[in-house]
Amino acid sequence: MFRQDGRPAPFSGWTGLWLLLPIIGAFVWFIKIQGALNRYWESKSTNPASLPMNEPGVALASRADAR
Repeated sequence: MFRQDGRPAPFSGWTGLWLLLPIIGAFVWFIKIQGALNRYWESKSTNPASLPMNEPGVALASRADAR
């Protein structure tokens, strides 16, 4: 509209990318933090077989292996 009127545009389409930057940055941050937390808690695990499992089929198979 501004250009059609012969005036310089106060912003361009590239300005809209600033809206996406915080959103994308938040996803990257959450993914990095979640990965770091997973690695931390996995390093604290002493016996993976003692971890609670939410899947009944997997839990039953691990109990059968323990016998």
